[in-house]
Amino acid sequence: MDIIIVLYPKYTNSIWRNSQSPAQVVERSHVRYTHELPLRIFTQLLTLTVPTGLFIDNTFTTAEANKTVTIENPTTASPIGAVSAAQTSDVDRAVLSSRKASATWKTTPPQERRRLLNKLADLIERDVQDFASIEAVDAGMLYNMSMGMSVPQAAETCRYFAGWADKLDGQSIDYESGLAYTKREPIGVCAAVVPWNTPL
Repeated sequence: MDIIIVLYPKYTNSIWRNSQSPAQVVERSHVRYTHELPLRIFTQLLTLTVPTGLFIDNTFTTAEANKTVTIENPTTASPIGAVSAAQTSDVDRAVLSSRKASATWKTTPPQERRRLLNKLADLIERDVQDFASIEAVDAGMLYNMSMGMSVPQAAETCRYFAGWADKLDGQSIDYESGLAYTKREPIGVCAAVVPWNTPL
């Protein structure tokens, strides 16, 4: 199942009268809404369809026993939709899939890793409006802040590590019996729960 979000992603200022956020206005009406003052002007109606499954083995799948968790709009506490909630067996599936992929990624030339990470950054920048709109409803972040800070930072993070992809090397050490050297390479796969908050 997908979550369909209908919202007005563009407005001229982050000041809202009567403590109303973009999400509150969206839920009241699905027609173009304009205020007499330039504090709140919507210029575009946007509909997004967002997959809600677990992304495992390059596809979205449901969790074990169709377990889900409800996502709420933090402004109104009203439910936006339900996304799959990973269970132990789902984590095992993800790790197994990642281990298979790591065998190829481990031997992928640094130049290709750099290209792929830069491509991901390009795709994030291409869909900047969609990401900013989703954050406005899902996380309660101001649209302009997400457009100008969070999403660009996410793209820049990809480009930063893309730049390092072909610049990581080992060290060599001379000693009496010969030469010792180190080689940096991926170790393997792990599953972790991280307190992720930013940039996206």
